[in-house]
Amino acid sequence: MMVKGDWQSACLLDLERLLKPREEVLAIIQYGSTARLTGPDQWSDIDLLIVVQSGTISSFVPDLTWARELGRLFAYETYVYDSRSVARLCFEDFRRLDAVFTSPDRLADIGGWGKSYLSGPIGVRFCKDTNLLQYLSPTRRPEPPGLSPDEFDTMVNRFWFGLMVAGTKVVRNDLVIGLHLALEAAQTCLVLEMMLRDRRTGTNFHREGGGSNSLAEYFGGVKTRPGASGIFDLLDASASAFDRLAGVWDPEYRRRGEPFAEWMQALREALT
Repeated sequence: MMVKGDWQSACLLDLERLLKPREEVLAIIQYGSTARLTGPDQWSDIDLLIVVQSGTISSFVPDLTWARELGRLFAYETYVYDSRSVARLCFEDFRRLDAVFTSPDRLADIGGWGKSYLSGPIGVRFCKDTNLLQYLSPTRRPEPPGLSPDEFDTMVNRFWFGLMVAGTKVVRNDLVIGLHLALEAAQTCLVLEMMLRDRRTGTNFHREGGGSNSLAEYFGGVKTRPGASGIFDLLDASASAFDRLAGVWDPEYRRRGEPFAEWMQALREALT
């Protein structure tokens, strides 16, 4: 059954009861929306920085035995880095935890992790070693990642080459690969829009959306017809959107929609 209301408070208490007695767990630091005075809503996950003794991180990530004591997992992601390991957990009642595990020697370098975990309010749930607190001052939110001119050029060429291959697959009646590539083209447009939003706001952290929803509405409004014609419609929509977005990203960008339209017209005629 889906959990509702202020489930985060009870979940945090359960987590403390589970981890605090373990000798290797040194501190649990709460950050993100659940650490703000205004409190989270039902959709907020719990963001935690958990400091454990050196050499014990693997007992928590990728080994998730501890997490299963909190409930049955619905889905999860785990990541292992040199400085930390991350467990993103969703339980069957849709409680969600983002737990970052690190050790004291790695915590000292938190400002250089490449992602800001402590850019807002924090809450110390418990700390067995007060020396760790010196590393928990708020860190500056990093600048959003960008693209070098060469990386942007690679994106552009991959996009247009992918559209060309997609059209060829469709005209040869390989609709599975054609649709796959068409959806990939639309996804590239959405990625570029997200990057533009990051550049506009100066951060890649967005608790609330809305500023870029027009592109989602644009693709949602594509009247997808069945079969090859519907895939062609999606290719046309992606080509138009990418030309517009790429021109915003780089004013020197050379639009390619016009020659592509000629290519699409030839493909459509080949199917009639």
